Amino acid sequence: MVRWWILAFFLFVVSIWSYFYRFDVENWGRMVVSVKTEPYTIGERTLIIAPHPDDETLIGAGIIQKAVEQKKSVKVVIVTNGDGYRGAVKRNFGVENPVATDFRKLGEIRHQESLDAMHHLGLKTSDILFLGYPDGGINGMWERDWDYNHLHQGLNGYDHSPYAFSFEKQAAYCGENLIKNLSDVIHHYQPTDIIYPDPHDRHHDHWATSAFVKYTLIKDSYKRKEWTFLVHRGNFPYPWSYKPWMPLRPPTVLEGVNTQWHYFDLNKKEVIQKYEAIQKYNTQTRVMKSFLSAFARKNEMLGSYKEYKLLNNGVQPLFFPDPVADTAIRDNIPEADLVKVGVLRRDKSLYVGIETKAPIQAEVEYGIHLRLFASQGIKRIDATVKQNKVSFMNDASNSIVPTKSSNFYINKNQLWFQLPE
Repeated sequence: MVRWWILAFFLFVVSIWSYFYRFDVENWGRMVVSVKTEPYTIGERTLIIAPHPDDETLIGAGIIQKAVEQKKSVKVVIVTNGDGYRGAVKRNFGVENPVATDFRKLGEIRHQESLDAMHHLGLKTSDILFLGYPDGGINGMWERDWDYNHLHQGLNGYDHSPYAFSFEKQAAYCGENLIKNLSDVIHHYQPTDIIYPDPHDRHHDHWATSAFVKYTLIKDSYKRKEWTFLVHRGNFPYPWSYKPWMPLRPPTVLEGVNTQWHYFDLNKKEVIQKYEAIQKYNTQTRVMKSFLSAFARKNEMLGSYKEYKLLNNGVQPLFFPDPVADTAIRDNIPEADLVKVGVLRRDKSLYVGIETKAPIQAEVEYGIHLRLFASQGIKRIDATVKQNKVSFMNDASNSIVPTKSSNFYINKNQLWFQLPE
């Protein structure tokens, strides 16, 4: 029997785009005042996976300090060198039109900044691994540049890691290679706890890193405790300034999305130590010091999610809510905001549906991106619907382009794909 796993908001990525420019209109200033939380206890062997240099400190400085104090093991994996940030290149180097060498220079500096920050918190150089993937390119590797014959070209000018300190020398910039590196690190270190980006993070490197980690864990059937962290979501953490007496709280827009939040309290000394570590990222504090400093609060905040197994011949779809009012279109089509995602397996077909705030619209492109784990191996389906036409993409060697009939149905504000098993 084929086993299908649907992981809410991790590997089942549904995106809504129009051909117009999209921008963010989060509910600025509105924050959760009261939220039910569970405590977080540090594991014996914790692996923190961060998309960029500085994320590991923003979300884990207090956890690292406490682990060191309790003589528990912590390893930090940094996926990119942060070498694609144009604003930081311009501000730090005075370069108006950056070229590849400027981005590589930034990557080298940000590597050292992470080492300085981690040393300040008590970790050794051997506890920090840099994978060297392209900043700004992780979602591209997840969606398109998956195979070794489809490498991603980074702003650093390379399609492989040019950094001598990379975990794998000259690591190929593609999804398959990142999965290989993550699998190697996890199997070598054998963590009891893995902390990685939350799937609701709005930064494309963050949600894509979340998807890559989840993909690796399922592929390898690795047993562990999982925790997620949030960095980019509207004006989180509110306000953007150093307020060490205030707690971190999830933004209102994430209410009702099946996240269980876990808080880890910090004492005054640990908060100050975290703030000092944040200041080690000089290239970043020159650009966004207020935002970074806002993470030095009286607690760390992690999320966790329930996993769902999709059974055959289900009666009702599994529905997963999406954050509301978090997407708008320049030409005023907020009706395209995603409300929920649904999946159902019945009669040798997989049904995948989305529900939007208002009726499905012809001018909006609706994308369905599935990663399917079965006994025959991992497969992917990438499809779009626009102007009442469905298109399947063949972006990777494990892509499925259905040869049998693949129907889609529109019923007011719902769109459903019927895919043959």
